[in-house]
Amino acid sequence: MRYFGLLGLQLLIALLATNISLADDEQNKPHKIAVVSQFETTMYKIRVGMTIFNNSEESREVPAWHIAEASESDMVALLKQKGVANDVEMLPQTGPRARAGEGTDAEQAAIIRVARDAGFDTLVLIQPNENDNFRFFKAGYGVGAIGHILGLDVCPFAAFMVVVYRTSDAKRIDWRWGYSSMNSPFDFDSKGPCTDFEVLPVPWKDTLAAYTDEDMAAVEAAVKARIRSGMTRALDGLDFQ
Repeated sequence: MRYFGLLGLQLLIALLATNISLADDEQNKPHKIAVVSQFETTMYKIRVGMTIFNNSEESREVPAWHIAEASESDMVALLKQKGVANDVEMLPQTGPRARAGEGTDAEQAAIIRVARDAGFDTLVLIQPNENDNFRFFKAGYGVGAIGHILGLDVCPFAAFMVVVYRTSDAKRIDWRWGYSSMNSPFDFDSKGPCTDFEVLPVPWKDTLAAYTDEDMAAVEAAVKARIRSGMTRALDGLDFQ
């Protein structure tokens, strides 16, 4: 009887500890997440050749693509699907938010303050960023090509990170690249922002001027899909506490 009494007591203690742990997790779980995208309106056309003499770069302003707004909307949907918070919303694009793309420390601190003052306890920032492993790709998005002995691998590209901040003290909780970054020994074939998973639906052309309106519409759709899949990848395992 004494053995069963001790066993029952141990089970009760284990259950209480589990309940306390669950309560702590629930308490630490974000209650209201603000989403901000720092993507700008510039798209790039970048070719990475077998030598630097084959490299090329062009850019074009594409404000009608609304990349920042589209990525915010997609991120809100992805976070709601994961169920990581009670409420997830896009931060209104006013004041400091309208200049978020500048990316300075002061601007970033301002965004966190705006989110905190609006009642958000967590900020998810979609942040264009360069990576030393893929230094020829600009932070942001566009069309890319990587040259090799058999020709060109062509794709929509998106170079960015997803960063989580706690607004109460502006602490960065966690972050992930929006693509495979070659930081793992299993990523030796990675093309980073220019992945094999999405294919550019139009042929590579020598200049941006050669792309028709129909071509650019197809590129826009491909870039948005690339960003969406990159955010999905980044959210896998991302910590919110």
